[in-house]
Amino acid sequence: MILADAHTHSLFSHDGKAPREEMARGAYEKGLSVLYQTEHFDAYSDGGTMRVRYFEDAIFSAPPYPDPPVALPLSIEVGEMGEAFSEARELLQRRPYEFVLGALHHLKGEKGFLSREYSSDGECRTLFARYLDELLAAAEETDYDSLAHMDYPLRYFYAKRGLLLRLEDYPREVEEILRAVIRRGKALELNTATLRKGYPFLMTETLRRFREMGGTLVTVGSDAHAPEDIAFAFDRAEAALREAGFSSYTIYQNRRPVPIPLSEGTACAAGPIGT
Repeated sequence: MILADAHTHSLFSHDGKAPREEMARGAYEKGLSVLYQTEHFDAYSDGGTMRVRYFEDAIFSAPPYPDPPVALPLSIEVGEMGEAFSEARELLQRRPYEFVLGALHHLKGEKGFLSREYSSDGECRTLFARYLDELLAAAEETDYDSLAHMDYPLRYFYAKRGLLLRLEDYPREVEEILRAVIRRGKALELNTATLRKGYPFLMTETLRRFREMGGTLVTVGSDAHAPEDIAFAFDRAEAALREAGFSSYTIYQNRRPVPIPLSEGTACAAGPIGT
């Protein structure tokens, strides 16, 4: 049983739908004991100027949240790992983050995968090849604990064009990324929002290959932006982990991985943050 959702967003993210308090109550009602509110840090080039979107001042000036019903370790999603390397490094040095997701939502100089349209299947394939190249560079060089939604663009290719690509279609590129994650002692995220967005598969085969190559750390996240989506399809996530050969998932305390057996009925994490 998975009792920690390691990827969620509240109103302190630009696309969040609910206050942190409602997200925490939603997690408690789903039976979780730990909720990582990985608010978006997105930095990207816009017309030659670096734009940064993160509500840091608002987050840390907010009144304390008394007695949250679940543990809320201080966490963040660094959205554009390669393009914002120096900005992210400075940010992570300012606060005692417990957990850092590393993600790639758009290519350098391009619109985000969510917001763009796709004129052909060939365009999708070209963009995905570029995505894997940029994700490899980020996985090798940047600061993160878990590499988020490796299959991220595939959900939008499918939703907008009906093109069903899979990570297994790119074995060499995928293995290079997995090798970088393993070499650096990082985790790989299993993100269930792909199912919620209509894409029909979790990345079970990639998890299996990760395990065969020596990977041991996997975080599980719903990418929920509203309480009702917290822990979405975690039963399928657990089945995928077991099928891939894992007997545990991973939580983080003070940026150190802690394995939690899938058979264990409780999960523990550092105490709640004061915001």
